[in-house]
Amino acid sequence: MGGFGSGGHNKKHEQVEERTSVRVDSFAVYNFLQYDKYIHYKEKVDIRSGGTVIRYYPQSREMEILENRAFYPLEVSRVKNIDGVSQRLYFYCPCCERRVRYLYRDSRKGTYQCRLCSGLNYRSQQVSGQEQLRMKMENIVEKKMGYYGWHYICDYIADLSIPPKPAYMRYEKYEKLVSELKKMQRDYRTACIKTFTGFCSKYGF
Repeated sequence: MGGFGSGGHNKKHEQVEERTSVRVDSFAVYNFLQYDKYIHYKEKVDIRSGGTVIRYYPQSREMEILENRAFYPLEVSRVKNIDGVSQRLYFYCPCCERRVRYLYRDSRKGTYQCRLCSGLNYRSQQVSGQEQLRMKMENIVEKKMGYYGWHYICDYIADLSIPPKPAYMRYEKYEKLVSELKKMQRDYRTACIKTFTGFCSKYGF
């Protein structure tokens, strides 16, 4: 259950990435309120976020969320940032009452819940250990080093020679990324050998 070569029990869960269209972001809601110069003169404000509607009452600072064509109370928490002035806004999950940034709509029930109550996992949690390593290596090579043409050099990123240093990158950072990449390549090869050896042992090859 959940070994290096499997995605574990997480595979039976839906993915967060598949529900982003019905996700409500508390930070986005707060930013919207901050940029409304006339908000204190309004009785109520309707905010669209992630395909749903949040109703805010400036005088009482209370919120409601639209569920099944009706508005229901939405508890929120305001937390001061390190500057002591600006704030962050969080929702309280209606089910577990945890303070969360995102709420996700359950299309079957028409209600909003946090990620855990909705039974959602991130895509990276549903892939095997080897797949996670491959994704991390590609992230270093492509996004951090800006080296997107490696596919034309070799088929497997674990066999890729170290990419050249980007002109804009400092040597210290480049060497750190190279060290991380080399270690991941070694770990990936070791994992492949272990998986292959286990397969041969199981089926008597």
